[in-house]
Amino acid sequence: MEFATSNRKQVKVASLDDYKKATYAIIDVFRRHVDTGMTFETPVIELKETFKKIYGEDYSKFIQDSDDLVNEDGKELCVQQYDLVVPFARYVGRNCLKSFKAYQLGIVYRDNEKYYQCSVDFAGDEAISAEVHVVYILKKVLDGLDMGDYKIKLNHKKLLDGMLVISGVPRHKFRTVCSCIDKLQDNHSLDQIKKELMEDEGLDVETVKKIGWFLSLRGPPSVVFSRIRKRYGRFKSAASLMQVLKLLEKTFRVLDLFRLTNKVFLDLSLSLSRRPDYYTGMIYEAVLKWGTTQEEVVSIASGGRYDNLIGMFGSKPVTAVGVTFEIEYVYRILEKDFDYLGKVDAKSSSRDLKPENNTAVKNNKSKPPVDKKGDGRKLSPPENASV
Repeated sequence: MEFATSNRKQVKVASLDDYKKATYAIIDVFRRHVDTGMTFETPVIELKETFKKIYGEDYSKFIQDSDDLVNEDGKELCVQQYDLVVPFARYVGRNCLKSFKAYQLGIVYRDNEKYYQCSVDFAGDEAISAEVHVVYILKKVLDGLDMGDYKIKLNHKKLLDGMLVISGVPRHKFRTVCSCIDKLQDNHSLDQIKKELMEDEGLDVETVKKIGWFLSLRGPPSVVFSRIRKRYGRFKSAASLMQVLKLLEKTFRVLDLFRLTNKVFLDLSLSLSRRPDYYTGMIYEAVLKWGTTQEEVVSIASGGRYDNLIGMFGSKPVTAVGVTFEIEYVYRILEKDFDYLGKVDAKSSSRDLKPENNTAVKNNKSKPPVDKKGDGRKLSPPENASV
């Protein structure tokens, strides 16, 4: 297994140190593509009320209460941090920063177990180039680690919502309908999903038929967008959906300029809708095949745009976009530890993942070191490129 370092040489990784060197490989790519080359550490606990405000009714889905973080009256005031997105947003908001780029290596907790994540986030950039930059970083990491065949699934939160709206799904049923459709990832057939949508969710035949049409769309993004526009472009109710299509078309043109479209795919399965509600725009997830048959898929990284989260911690809203890697999964894949990966819910994303308790992770006390230097190298588009 090899990875690229900042001097662009290929370094052989010893299996004994794969965990730390895999972490270094990810951080090295972050350093070379973050202007400031800055990293920072944040507390591993957060106010309980803050998380409740962010996650709302999904609080119990993402956050596990801990008996260790209570005051003398037994009332819980804090919880262990679930991801690295909220600490980043708090840091930017509380310091009233208008623009900030940084990467982190930190601890997160799932079911009171400790896991390590690496993330890179850009705040203050609302241009499409920010999303493309993050996807570019994501691809560079995966290519450098050489973990096998992978793909990057991409969608837009407003496209997912627009598909359900134009199909006639009541807004209060968005979550349960998405959860039902998500079972397609568990080898449920489309006919089974349609039956469940009608019998369990109470959707009428016409609504289910429209949802099925969206789920059956296949082909390059340009073909998919053309078919959606041809079918629904004349409807006023689809105006917002058409705007999102234009944005996605522009995004894929920029991705093509950087030769990224061979690994980036449009995903209309609604599986990306599992992300926390703080995502407001583009969302993406890196998945790879693993195992001796190369048939199963495991998610090792995910992220997206979250333009409203920082504003919750400051006086003004600040746009932001980022991606997070699950270090434990990267290491296990490099070690070909398929027994461990078999215990993972392959559909879960890195930023909203809830792995099962695992003694190998629980007993792992080592913390990969963080290199705090950066050389300021950043992504630049091809000469004379225009969109």
